Formats: sequence, structure tokens, C-alpha cells
Amino acid sequence: NDIPPQHTIIIPDIFEYVPDGVAVELLNTTRALLAPEGVIIVQTLAPSEDNHFLDWMLRWPTVRRTSGALERLHNAAGLSITSFTDAAPCGVICVAQRDRSS
Repeated sequence: NDIPPQHTIIIPDIFEYVPDGVAVELLNTTRALLAPEGVIIVQTLAPSEDNHFLDWMLRWPTVRRTSGALERLHNAAGLSITSFTDAAPCGVICVAQRDRSS
């Protein structure tokens, strides 16, 4: 691996287009690149009133995840979420670090 340990890895606007298994694999890959105290920042769409418009009218399907769903994905990849921030009007930003118990 030629990539040095990273202190911050940002994953913007990807999770809304991938199924859970792919999201966990992406988190596993980025966790392996983290410095011991590094963080992963994920920005994604949350459930909102425009879901149907984007999915059906524009034929732009998205996977909208609740904070609980995002937490389960991160936990499956050995990460613990340290904060959630609403990104109005329909997004969420979560910050995670390596799970200290694993």
C-alpha cells in the first residue's frame, strides 16, 4: 500500500447510489487507510419529501438512509459514529472513527 495513513477521509454523495454491502466495503477500505485517530466523514441524502420526485419523475433513484441505518453500516465496518449533523434540506453528515472495542 503506497498510501500513507490518512487523518481525514471524506466520502461525499456516494452512499445514496450504492446498496448496503457496497457501502460497508467502501467503509472497510477507507477504515484500513485511516491513521489511528483519523476520521471518516460521510455526506449523504436522508429520507425526505422529494424521494418520489427524484426516483420516479426524474428517474434518478436514490437510497435514502436514516441515521440508524448509517450507524449500522458504520458498525458493520468496525467504525463508531461520533457525530451526526443535519445538512438541510435533505442531507446528513456523519463523522466516524475506528471502533475502539474491536
